[in-house]
Amino acid sequence: SGLGTGGEMGTAVVMLSESAPKPLLAQSGPVMSLGSQCGFLAALSVTTGLTALLSPAQMLQWGWRVPFLLASLPGALTIWYAYGAHESEEFEGAPDAPRCCEGPALVCMAENLDTTVWDHWRSGLLACVSVSGAVCGFWVSTTYFKE
Repeated sequence: SGLGTGGEMGTAVVMLSESAPKPLLAQSGPVMSLGSQCGFLAALSVTTGLTALLSPAQMLQWGWRVPFLLASLPGALTIWYAYGAHESEEFEGAPDAPRCCEGPALVCMAENLDTTVWDHWRSGLLACVSVSGAVCGFWVSTTYFKE
């Protein structure tokens, strides 16, 4: 589930934020994050329940498949929704961004990277520390406080 969350979380937050009604715009990003954490808790609950109900031999034989089967319906619904989604009005109506330099985008990014890093190092450091604290807190609590 971590791989799926890592691969889809950013794009899902953007999609949800762009398509949310104006009164609910501020809540759309946190709802996505909360939904991800609820998914982790649901997966932990199912796995814990199966481990408690089934013998180790049953878990190795067929029990490990149950979480995958349970996740197939939300996964299929997500894929169905993503394929049917349209671009937001903001994206369709946005003008093309002006180019900062000529050449491939990677060359432009490399030319402006040092300026961006040096001009905004405090914001970058704060973001890294904040995300690291949140991620470490989550993994420490789910790894060591299981009982």
